[in-house]
Amino acid sequence: MNSDRGSTIGDGCEINLDFILALDAEIIRLRCARNSLLNVARIPPEILRYVFCFSVVPEVVGGRLAGMRECAHYFLFVCRNWFQVVRRTVMFLG
Repeated sequence: MNSDRGSTIGDGCEINLDFILALDAEIIRLRCARNSLLNVARIPPEILRYVFCFSVVPEVVGGRLAGMRECAHYFLFVCRNWFQVVRRTVMFLG
């Protein structure tokens, strides 16, 4: 391994980790920019919170609330904006 965080793999190809990390960061930036153009990213946070509260399916064990069912949180994966709205919603904290 040399000083620029590169290494050689079995077939003689060199891998530069810094370059790969920079590309990963650029991919994330471009995905965020693309997602910001989608209509789902334009829904106001207040409306999203209201809708999310109806989409939560509680898991009840022995008559006590045990959290959310696994299928109840797929909306977290729609886009980063929706994830951030959920993170800032008191009902989902904890």
